Amino acid sequence: MQNAPSHHPFILSFTVGIHFAAVTFLLPLLPELGAGSPWFETAFALSHFAALPLMGRLADRRGTRFALTLSLAGQLFAFGLLFASQSGEVLLMARLLSGASSAVLPVCFGALRRHARDERELSSGIALLMLGITLGGGLGAIVSAVSWLGAISLL
Repeated sequence: MQNAPSHHPFILSFTVGIHFAAVTFLLPLLPELGAGSPWFETAFALSHFAALPLMGRLADRRGTRFALTLSLAGQLFAFGLLFASQSGEVLLMARLLSGASSAVLPVCFGALRRHARDERELSSGIALLMLGITLGGGLGAIVSAVSWLGAISLL
């Protein structure tokens, strides 16, 4: 009897897609939110960079599922802060948290490597992960182009 196919690549692709949709969704909207300064995106990038090894270490110690769940919860909290922000400081905190929460790509690659039964399955998993990045980023940009009201009606 053959082993059933793993669903890990689909879950990882979905997770990464959500993070990339969140990034591209906000880029055109930042000037409208009063965050036209490049420091808001620099804060995102720096917190992402700083969180990469921490997120990997967390996944090694507590497990991939815990790290991915925590990152999605952090992203959700960052969107809550962004929605409720009335000042530049709160908006900056939201971007810092969003950047740190989106540092999941190495965790996803590690999970793919651990769960792949052979090189073919690993290649397929990496392709699905890249598809999640591409679709997530593209869909986020499309939704942001529609405007806030258009985005809400699409959901």
